[in-house]
Amino acid sequence: MEDKMLFRDEVYAIQGAVFAVYKEMGNAWHEEVYQQCMERELAERHIPFEAKKTLPIFYKGKPIEKTYEPDLWCYGKIIVELKATDSLADEHRRQLLNYLRITKSRLGLLVNFGAYPRVRIERYALWSLPLFGRGEWRGVALGFRVASWRAQPVSCPVGGAEARRAAAGVALLAKARPLNVRRLVKG
Repeated sequence: MEDKMLFRDEVYAIQGAVFAVYKEMGNAWHEEVYQQCMERELAERHIPFEAKKTLPIFYKGKPIEKTYEPDLWCYGKIIVELKATDSLADEHRRQLLNYLRITKSRLGLLVNFGAYPRVRIERYALWSLPLFGRGEWRGVALGFRVASWRAQPVSCPVGGAEARRAAAGVALLAKARPLNVRRLVKG
């Protein structure tokens, strides 16, 4: 079976850096500490990244004062958002999906260093799918939970043929655990 996982090698390199930081630091620090550790680890591994890149927000074609700053932008195509909380909330997921929409990036990693007993990584891919055969397009997020080096597909917010088309773009590994991403994608 051909592997169709989006940016597989790049994601594995980033995950290796995440696991190295967690192994060294554990889960007892604030987000800013993990930010600096990740920057250092990515630099040591020669992974190209930009930290705290400012992203403008546009309303009716004009920028507004509020901007977004994702924690890390790796390889110029993968957004990595770092958290240090007991558990990830829907607002964290929405934040990452907003970053993906603003940058028109297709892949984002939501990393929680505060989880115990291991770091938690959720992978989100943003896809555009035709709906109902009428030429309508909508962004669809596919969520993934990563406990080790293996990504496990979680769910797709649309059903039937649309779900099969979305899943065809990503390698399907192991058993799926449901995560309701439908709430995160409006359209």
